[in-house]
Amino acid sequence: MKKVIIAALSVGAMVLAGCTKTEVTSISDSAYIGFDNAYIGNPTKAVTEINKDNIQKFYVFGGTQAESDLFENVEVTKVANGWDYLNHKEWEPTTEYKFAAYYNDASLTTHDNVSFDYTSGALTFTDFESSPNHQVDLLYDDLTYTSKAEGVANDKVQFNFRHLLSIVKFTFKSGFGDGVTVTVSNMKFYGMNTKGTVTPTDAEVVWVSNTPISEGNGFMLFSEENKTNSAVAAKTAYDNCIVMPQTFSDNQTMVAKFTVTLTGEGLDDVTTTKEITAYLPADTWEPGFRYNYVATISGQTMNYIEFDAPLVSGWDDEEDINMVTGGNDGEIVVQQ
Repeated sequence: MKKVIIAALSVGAMVLAGCTKTEVTSISDSAYIGFDNAYIGNPTKAVTEINKDNIQKFYVFGGTQAESDLFENVEVTKVANGWDYLNHKEWEPTTEYKFAAYYNDASLTTHDNVSFDYTSGALTFTDFESSPNHQVDLLYDDLTYTSKAEGVANDKVQFNFRHLLSIVKFTFKSGFGDGVTVTVSNMKFYGMNTKGTVTPTDAEVVWVSNTPISEGNGFMLFSEENKTNSAVAAKTAYDNCIVMPQTFSDNQTMVAKFTVTLTGEGLDDVTTTKEITAYLPADTWEPGFRYNYVATISGQTMNYIEFDAPLVSGWDDEEDINMVTGGNDGEIVVQQ
């Protein structure tokens, strides 16, 4: 899995728009814990894209053994010439600090949804939701930093942010000629867990998840609002969603229901509209990886769909995992 780097915690004198700094002006700005530009690489498509150019904020916990709540879910915001936060904190010389930071689209509720343990230096995310109603990545890192002696400028502290969630992508390819348009529409994708609790560590990220989501509450992909992805005019169409990392048991089923419609010339002997129910195999979705399920639609396969994948990648480099499917009319089963 590729890690993405966020540079943070450098010295700065910028002020949040509309806010006033409250420190004593006789003290140099270099005495304060500050935040610098953030960097995130390998943005994804069709979900909220967060990268070094558009990230606007992140949230920080941390402190010292004497004051473990020095930072408690503090919002660090991008300003004209850097990053800033309210109520600047001054470095204590030769002191060990522990920091933990995360990115989400909004601050999580302290103690109820995110909490900091100074002993371990880690955050715990409780009942975090990755669902059709909340399609935003969750980035995280924690670190320990010992401040310099009094009068010595502190080095920048760099967060090495990693993704705590996964992405599932569906790709449909057309096996027809240019005169035929293949449309995939109204996909319902369900059966996965959408809420979980995790305490990330350097060794692993393990989510403890809840009951799988039902069809009525599932993801809606290739919808009317997403027509640019639904028509396979350019031979390939895709849509994707951010999901909770999880391992599926043999008796847990991930289901994708969707409609395939063919329009164009030379379709007299081909079924032109088909309601498809796809049962995806038991799998493990790991944090920071994208799982791409690929199907080719042609005249021979309108009675069932062939999935070649998933292609699994750490946001970037792809590895083929071949899979052959077939089955009864309107159903997809996986050849184990």
